[in-house]
Amino acid sequence: RQAQSRIKMLEKMQDISIPVGDRTTPFHFAPPKDKLAPPMLELRNATLGYGEDAVILDKVNLRLDPDDRIAIVGANGQGKTTLVKSIGERLSLIGGDRVVPKAVRIGYFSQDQLDELSEGDSVLMHVQRIMPPGTPPARVRAAAAAMGFSHEKVETNVEKLSGGEKVRLLLGLMSSAAPHILILDEPTSHLDIDSREALIYALNEFPGAVLLITHDVYLAEATADRLWLVNNGRAAPYDGDLADYRALVMKADRDDTKGAKPAKQAKPAAPKEITPEEKKRLSALKKTARDAEDRLEKANTAIAKIDAKLASGTPPADELEKLLKDRAKHVSAAETAETEWMDAAEALELASS
Repeated sequence: RQAQSRIKMLEKMQDISIPVGDRTTPFHFAPPKDKLAPPMLELRNATLGYGEDAVILDKVNLRLDPDDRIAIVGANGQGKTTLVKSIGERLSLIGGDRVVPKAVRIGYFSQDQLDELSEGDSVLMHVQRIMPPGTPPARVRAAAAAMGFSHEKVETNVEKLSGGEKVRLLLGLMSSAAPHILILDEPTSHLDIDSREALIYALNEFPGAVLLITHDVYLAEATADRLWLVNNGRAAPYDGDLADYRALVMKADRDDTKGAKPAKQAKPAAPKEITPEEKKRLSALKKTARDAEDRLEKANTAIAKIDAKLASGTPPADELEKLLKDRAKHVSAAETAETEWMDAAEALELASS
C-alpha cells in the first residue's frame, strides 16, 4: 500500500514544469562504487538500547536489501532513533546479531550532528578533511561547490551558516564515501521548500538503500516504498500505508498513557445497558470524530496543494506571502482537527470498554 501511495505521489510530482535544479543547487548522493548481493544488512533477534537496564527494542528481526526505500514510523519516544543508530553501528547491540558484509558502507545523518561541526573552521576546511592528502585546492573548492557552496561561502565558518546550510554540508560530507545505505534522521527540519524538493529528487535517483525517519509526510510519501513500524518495544515491517500508520500511532500514544490493560475476568460481566442519554452522547462523539476527520483531510489536501504550487516556482512576493499565511492557517486547522479526533476517539474507546 505504501508503494502505491508513492507511485501516486511521484505521478503528481511529474506535473511540475520547472526543474528543481533551475531554482536551487541540487543534492547529490554518490552511487556506491560496488554492487552487493542481498541481503545487505540483517538484525537477527536483536535487543537494542543503552544497556541491560535500558532496553528499548527487543526481538528485532529486520532485513535491508540494496534497493530498499524504507520510512521508519512510530510515535515519539518509541525507539526509531535507537533502531537506526544500531543499524548504523553508532550504538552497540545488547543482544542478538547484526549481520552485514564487510564491504558495506553506511552514510548516517541526524540533527544531532549539527553540533559536531568544528566551530571556527570554514566550509572549505571541512571539505578538505574528507579529500585525499595533497588534493589540489581547486578540486577541494569544486567539491564544496558541488555541495551547494559558492566561492564566497566556502570561506565562511560553520557557526555562521544557517541550519539548512549545515544540513547541506553534512549530507555532502556523508555522501563523499559513496555509501551503500543512507540513514537520514529528520533531514528536512532546517530545509526550505526548494531544498526539500531537491532532496526528494536526489533520494529517488540514489541507487542504494535508504532508511528514513521523518515527520515530513510529503517526503516520506515521495521516497518510501515500504514502512517499518516501531511500537511497544518492537520493530517490524508494516504492511499498511502512512494513513494507516497515523491512526495506529495515535492509538499507541493512548495505550502508553493508560498502561497495561487488566487481565480478563474468568467470567465475563453482563453487557452494560446503555441509557438514552449515553446513546445520545456516543452519537455526538461519533459525529465529532467524523467532522474532525473530514476537516483534517481537507486541511491536509489544502496544504498539499499549496506545497505543490510553491514547489512549481517562486510566485510574486505578495502572492508568496498569502500562500504562506494560508499554509500556516491550514496547518493550525489540521493540528486542531487531529487533537479533536484523538479526544473523541479516546472517549469512544473508553465508553465501549
